[in-house]
Amino acid sequence: MDRLEQVLRTEDEARRAIVEAREAAALTAEQSASQAALHEAAAQREAAAEAMSIRDKAAADAARQADAFAGEVERRIAALRESAETSLPAAAAAVVAELVD
Repeated sequence: MDRLEQVLRTEDEARRAIVEAREAAALTAEQSASQAALHEAAAQREAAAEAMSIRDKAAADAARQADAFAGEVERRIAALRESAETSLPAAAAAVVAELVD
């Protein structure tokens, strides 16, 4: 009887050990999946940060180009205005002189 009890106890212990091993394997698999998800999330965050940096640089460059263009347009408008202010009175005077003659 002692031998039978010992065999049964050993069998129960083996079953418990198998159940514990399966639980440990499941836990390890969950931890591995969680770790992989964390790595993936970190990689996505890094890619998003890089994309935002590129976007910010592009936006800053576009703003600089727009400012430069606006400055050039303002300079040309000022030059046209100055040209009109000086040449229109002379042209009008020439037309009046021709009409008077």
